[in-house]
Amino acid sequence: MLKLIKHSNNWEEWEVQYREKSYVLGPISNVIDHQLYEFPGSLDLKITTTDIGHLSFRDLPENIQLTVLIEDGELRKNITQAKIQTISGKVEITFLWEILIKEWKVLYNPFLFVEEFVTLITNFSEKAITYSIGGPDHTDEYIDIYIDLTCELDRNIQDIFNTNAVLLNNTFEQVNEKMLIGGYLGKVVSKFSFGENIQYVCTRYLQYFIEFLKDMGIEANSSIRQSGRDILFSVEPVSADIALEKISKALAIYLKLPDLDIQSLESSFDDPFVELKFEKLRSEIAKLKADISMQKALIKYQGEMISKSSALTKELPSECLKKIIVNNKDEEPETYLGGAIKLGVYKKAGIEIDWSAFINWIKKK
Repeated sequence: MLKLIKHSNNWEEWEVQYREKSYVLGPISNVIDHQLYEFPGSLDLKITTTDIGHLSFRDLPENIQLTVLIEDGELRKNITQAKIQTISGKVEITFLWEILIKEWKVLYNPFLFVEEFVTLITNFSEKAITYSIGGPDHTDEYIDIYIDLTCELDRNIQDIFNTNAVLLNNTFEQVNEKMLIGGYLGKVVSKFSFGENIQYVCTRYLQYFIEFLKDMGIEANSSIRQSGRDILFSVEPVSADIALEKISKALAIYLKLPDLDIQSLESSFDDPFVELKFEKLRSEIAKLKADISMQKALIKYQGEMISKSSALTKELPSECLKKIIVNNKDEEPETYLGGAIKLGVYKKAGIEIDWSAFINWIKKK
């Protein structure tokens, strides 16, 4: 499909054959390095991953650096092209991500994003990554990021692109989320994947957490951001005197409370103030569950199919938690939520909750 014919020792006379057409290398190419020349060069010829994805790298000729255009959806729209070259039995690939500063529409600084991206991808990948900043007359109009990797000749081209698409897409997503909330240090950050039908009601329940903390005597600020289809919920104490651990444990318990039959719990307390706090929370949980039930009924009424993969198979906030980060440290969601049970706040005899003990516990921390 892609052949290099060397008619002489002069590379400018060499001929590249691609899709039953022949191109003399000299008029269209530039010298990249010793015995390495670019193609398609100055030609108005587009070669995409779809065109060559079924090939292995062994099918590509040596001495040619092939420029491949990345089609939307494979490596995000940010990665525009890849350059592939085979030299001495080795394959070298460079992905290019070009950021045009004038077209940057995200609220956060593109230079900070690039620095975070480079740091993160370097942490969990051995790929070499560099970037340059420039433009006409050094006006900083663009940022070019180069991601280099090597692989074996017998590997399928599309497989390599797909594998790296997962890595790069995950890195883009993680950096985007971190930038959206201004970093993870000194915060409790949770990520939820709510079904479209229940996202609003579950997000409203998250917003009530700050009021819940106030009732516990803890002052904190929160923010909610959307990252694709996911929701990022960030909580930060108003001062360094407030232990982040208290907020973290309170959130774990708060997320688990809708799992319990809190409506059947005894609400008679000696302290009217404690009883008021309890009733406020019970009312919020009741509203959450009622709204979720309404959405389920609405789906059935509209005749939509509810399969096992449906978003509504995961209804409550605790079930939709995908990620939790406490003070820049990742925690396993299942372990994090399980810690709420170990605190001794819940009593398993008929699932009871000693609300006064919980308030005393949270205030002593």
